Amino acid sequence: MNKGAVELAASGKPYGRQAMWEVMRTMRRFTYADLFRWDRDTVRDYVQRLLAGGFLKADRSGGRFTRIVFELVRDVGMEAPKLQRDGSPSLMGRCRENLWRAMKMGGTFTYVDLAVTASTEDVRVSEEDARCYVKHLLHAGYLAVQKPATPTSKAVYRLAKNTGPLSPMVTRAKVVFDPNLGRIAWHEEIDA
Repeated sequence: MNKGAVELAASGKPYGRQAMWEVMRTMRRFTYADLFRWDRDTVRDYVQRLLAGGFLKADRSGGRFTRIVFELVRDVGMEAPKLQRDGSPSLMGRCRENLWRAMKMGGTFTYVDLAVTASTEDVRVSEEDARCYVKHLLHAGYLAVQKPATPTSKAVYRLAKNTGPLSPMVTRAKVVFDPNLGRIAWHEEIDA
């Protein structure tokens, strides 16, 4: 997520793929022109992914020089589908989603326990991924230390703040953004 995306995300308004998806769900039938308030290449790329995945149908019956009308034929709910170019589900971000879901199961955990619990057949969560996510969520106040680390044992954590179903995101800029609240929960440069 670049700095502009962080600022857009902090505004609390949908942006990018999510904003386009919301327009598609509202209109049901639309043209590229209805979506061109965003970057044209990004719009075309996402529409092509949705077509390949069977979410949209293109009506080209108007002839060669008329606008293509797209119809939403597979509405999967509020969250925009994350798709690869071939229309198959993207695994990007699934690691963090699985970690967040595992934290919300209740109880206490170490980052090692969390990596095991969050791993599935499709998504392998490494101990390093779990450790990094735990570190950032601890800084942002989502986790509490139940038992501090010792020379012979890992720290034990518990979920202290559950803000909703969407996993808090950690960006390359070391920003924790909470999509459930539509705001930045922690930023390394500000809160460090």
